Amino acid sequence: MNGYSNYLIQLLICSGIFYLYYILALRNQCYHLWNRFYLLSAVVVSLFTPLLSFSLFHFSDETKTSSFQLLQVVQNAHEYMDEVPFLHRGHASGTSLYFLFYFIISSILFFRLLISLARLFINIKKSQAQQMGKARLIQSKVSGSPFSFFQYIFWNEQLDLHSGTGRQILNHELVHVREKHTIDNLFIQCVLVVFWMNPFFWFIGKELKLVHEFRADERSLAPHDLSAFASMIIQSTSAVNSYQVVHHFFQTSLKRRINMITKHKSSRLGFPGRLLAWPVFALTFLAFTLKTKEVIKSGIPFEKNITVAIDAGHGKMENGSFNGARQGNEVEDEIVFAIAKKVESLNEDSKIKILLTRTTPSIMELNQRIEMARVNHADLFISIHINANLEHADSSGMEIYVSGKGTAYQKESEVFGSLLQRELNTLYTTKPFLKSSSGVMVLDKNTCP
Repeated sequence: MNGYSNYLIQLLICSGIFYLYYILALRNQCYHLWNRFYLLSAVVVSLFTPLLSFSLFHFSDETKTSSFQLLQVVQNAHEYMDEVPFLHRGHASGTSLYFLFYFIISSILFFRLLISLARLFINIKKSQAQQMGKARLIQSKVSGSPFSFFQYIFWNEQLDLHSGTGRQILNHELVHVREKHTIDNLFIQCVLVVFWMNPFFWFIGKELKLVHEFRADERSLAPHDLSAFASMIIQSTSAVNSYQVVHHFFQTSLKRRINMITKHKSSRLGFPGRLLAWPVFALTFLAFTLKTKEVIKSGIPFEKNITVAIDAGHGKMENGSFNGARQGNEVEDEIVFAIAKKVESLNEDSKIKILLTRTTPSIMELNQRIEMARVNHADLFISIHINANLEHADSSGMEIYVSGKGTAYQKESEVFGSLLQRELNTLYTTKPFLKSSSGVMVLDKNTCP
C-alpha cells in the first residue's frame, strides 16, 4: 500500500508541475502541434518518472565509526514478541476498502468507455461509408454529429455537404482524421480509467481536445476567416455528444477557438515558452529519479583475506524429495539455495571469499558442512533457513540463531549476530534479540563464529 501511495503522490506532483507550466507559458500560444506533443509527453513522463530510480554515488574519505548494541540471547523468545493487533476474520481493513472503492470507480469508467466504443463500432458496422481519400464518410443521425473517430467521419444528415459551410466543417473533421487525434483521446481515456483520482490528467485531457480543435480550425479555415467560422456555428445543430473518444465540432470552447483564429502567431513570443519546457521536463525527471548515495571508503582495510561460509539448509534427498519447509510448490531447500548463490554473486570485495557448502541442489550431510568450513579455514559461518507460516503473516521477518551450548566462539557469534541484525533491520523486520538453540550441529560444532 505504501509503495502504491508513494507512486500516486509522486505522479500527482509531476503532472501538477507539467500542467502548471502549460497554463503559465503555453496555454494561449498558437503552436498547437507543440502543445499537443507537450501535453502527451506530460502524461507519459508523469506515469514513468516515479517508477525509475538512478543512484549517484558520492565517495567520501571520511571514516565513520559507530557503536552497536550487543543483543540479548534468549531461549524462549515468546515474551519478547511484538504485540500485533490482528484483524478479526470477516472485517475488511481500511486498505481493503480503499482499494475496493478505487476498483469500483475504475470499473465504472472502464465499462463506460467500452460502451462508448461499442456504440461507435455498431454504428460503423450498420452504416454505409463513403470513401473520401483516407477518410470514410458516414451519413448519420447520431446526436452530436458531425464528429470524427479514427478514419470515420459521422456526418449530420441535416447539413448540406456541398454547401460552403458543409465543406468547411468537412475540412475541419478531415484534419482530425489525417493527424490521428482519436489516438490521443483514446490514450487519455485509458489513463483516466486507472488514474481517475488525478485531477491534472482530467485537465490535460480537456486541454488536449481543445488543442486538437485549434489545430483543425487552423488547418481548415483561412486566416482570420471569422465569417466562415460563424457560419459553421449558426447553420449547425449543437447537440450534446455522449461519446468520450470522438472529435465533435460543437462541444468545445467557442470563445477560445475564436481567440485562437484571430490571434497573431509570433515565433518570437512563443519560442521562450517552448524552449524552457525542456528544462522543466529534465529537472522534474531528475528530481524524482536521481538518488544520491554516500559511499564511505573504509579507513580500516582487511589485513587478511576473509572466508565466509554460506550454508544453504537442507537439499534434495536421494529419493528426489525435499525435507525443508514447504508451502504449495515452494520449498525451503530451493529458495535458500538461490539466496546463497545470490550472496556469492553480489560479493565484489576481493578480500572476501564466499564458500558455498552446497554447490548443487542435493543435500549434504551436516558434518560435511562443518568439515568444509574447517578445511577452508572459514572465518564466519552463516546457515540460511526459511519458515512457512500462512496463519500469521505479521510474524514474517528475520530471526538470528546462535548456539545455546557456550561454544568456543560463543561471544564472537553473539557479536557477529548483533552486527548482522543491525544491518538486516535497515531493510527487513528483524527480531531485536538473538535466539539460542541447542542440538543444531552447524551451530554447536563449528570451528568459527
